[in-house]
Amino acid sequence: MNRADFIRRIGTGFLGLTVASASVSEAFAAEEKKKKKTSGKKKSAAKSDDKAETKPAVAKSDAPKTEAKTAAAEQPTTKREPEPEVYGPDRAHKVNSGPGFGRRIALTFDDGPAPGLTDRVLKELAKRNMRATFFCIGQNVARCPTLAKEIVASGNEIANHSYTHPQLSKCSGEKLNDELQRTQEAIATATGVTPIWMRPPYGAWSKSCDPAARSRNLGVAMWSVDPLDWKRPGSDVVVQRIMAGVRPGAIILMHDIHKGTVDCLSDLFDRLQDQGYETATMSNFIGAPYPIG
Repeated sequence: MNRADFIRRIGTGFLGLTVASASVSEAFAAEEKKKKKTSGKKKSAAKSDDKAETKPAVAKSDAPKTEAKTAAAEQPTTKREPEPEVYGPDRAHKVNSGPGFGRRIALTFDDGPAPGLTDRVLKELAKRNMRATFFCIGQNVARCPTLAKEIVASGNEIANHSYTHPQLSKCSGEKLNDELQRTQEAIATATGVTPIWMRPPYGAWSKSCDPAARSRNLGVAMWSVDPLDWKRPGSDVVVQRIMAGVRPGAIILMHDIHKGTVDCLSDLFDRLQDQGYETATMSNFIGAPYPIG
């Protein structure tokens, strides 16, 4: 090997080392750069985590909402409580149900008194110490004053159902007043009692009728359970319909002029008592329709 070849080989070796060294340096530089990037990402993630952890701890948005809700709940309500209804001189107190506490209900019978039927109703009631209200037609009271008196004497209530059973909402003012007044007088004459409840035949009533009732201190009693016994569907059907519709506070409508209705009462009364219902007259069930005195 001559001197020129030797020098050439040494130069090549140094060049290789230089290149290798440069490659290593570049690799180290790349690695450092990669570490810096990774470190930067970790720091960013750490900052994000710190922020994420900080938000729930402060819970600034939740606290005011909770306080606002609490404060609102503690504020006195501005909703007015319903005031007792005041009935003016021309408005009648009209009801179709009553308070249901104690599972109380009102049994009511229309169109009597009817000899041979009303007296049977009274006996069935007396057997069970039950009470009912009888909405009587004035002319029937005039014909059967003794039976009307028995209604009251047995602890039941007698009430006004007009004198001749017309649709009162279609009557003239004079006719309407006559129907109610004559019945009031017939009942008072037969029993010594002046009714405080009335029921319009067929349920036919309008606001224009109110003054006639109110001027006599008569409350207007409708109903919530109607078995349609006047259609004579049969005793079993009457019982079934009443038991399906009865609820605490119910006012049950029946007629003591139909044999089928009277025939079902023994079964009906037993079922009502078995289910814990207590019967009351309208005056004991609702009370007086207007303030006394």
